[in-house]
Amino acid sequence: METPTHLTVALAPGINPRKWSRVWEERRAETPLEFTTVHAAEARQLVLDDAAQVAFVRHPFDRDGVNAIDLFAEDVVAVVAVESDLDVDEPLRLEELDDWQLVLAAWTPDWAEAAERLGLDSGASAMTTDAADAMELVAGGAGVAVVPQSVARQHARKDVTYRVISDLPRVPVSIIWAAEDDRLDTEEFVGIVRGRTAGSSRGRTGAKSAALQREEQQALAEAERRVKEQQKKRATAKRIGTSSGTSRGAQLAAKRAKAGGSGGKRKRR
Repeated sequence: METPTHLTVALAPGINPRKWSRVWEERRAETPLEFTTVHAAEARQLVLDDAAQVAFVRHPFDRDGVNAIDLFAEDVVAVVAVESDLDVDEPLRLEELDDWQLVLAAWTPDWAEAAERLGLDSGASAMTTDAADAMELVAGGAGVAVVPQSVARQHARKDVTYRVISDLPRVPVSIIWAAEDDRLDTEEFVGIVRGRTAGSSRGRTGAKSAALQREEQQALAEAERRVKEQQKKRATAKRIGTSSGTSRGAQLAAKRAKAGGSGGKRKRR
């Protein structure tokens, strides 16, 4: 695979990459990041085509041909108009949506199955497939939108609020990249997402840059040179001291000999 001049990151709707991009800029500022927002099926194909090097996707997705690491799971929420009957400070259950119009098509299989079970046609009767448009419809009192919590946060506005749906499973989120992609930039970004530090040498992901490795090798070589130089100086000083009789041992021996030579009996008066 060719090394791109930038790293393209595909994002599931609602996923905020700010904390990872900040760390990336500190470590790899020479390679800019570019972001694109796509759904899971599109994200995998972008990665396989190398149109994106990494992608954040919600489950389920096809794992064939990609490496994947599960990161976290998020709640599914119902976005409702402020001051509507559903605007209360507690989680709601699915049956509470029974009489409400769904304005947004289902994003997850779990929600699609639940909607069908309740007799809520979340596909054919939905008014839009766009989250931003759905929030506008909700604000106008047209109905409710069921989305992952990060999507509700991304499209937050003063005239809508959201409630966690307590009996819908949380939606897992993973990072994926092509199984054959062993480029340092890709591995470094995955390492950042996993929380690896800049100095981590565990595995290939999060490996140190070549420049950092050269700096450390140079510092080590300089330290070794100084140690050898000090050892050489001490050895030279020791040889000089021994040959001239000026070593500490020689000085003490001379002092004792002198004391012995002048230490005879005193003359009687």
